[in-house]
Amino acid sequence: MFSRVSPSRLVALLVLVVTGSALVRASVLVAGLAATLILAGVAVADGIRAYGKPPEPPAPSV
Repeated sequence: MFSRVSPSRLVALLVLVVTGSALVRASVLVAGLAATLILAGVAVADGIRAYGKPPEPPAPSV
């Protein structure tokens, strides 16, 4: 398992839970689009955070 999680992923998890409960009655297409946009936002945030920095060394599991 991972010993650390980026803040953008924690925010995305919270947003997915909130929007997931709000989109229960929405169409599958709208719910899927919302999830895709949230996860794409995480990928963009991680890419911006890592841009121009050397790759992080793997952290040992605790």
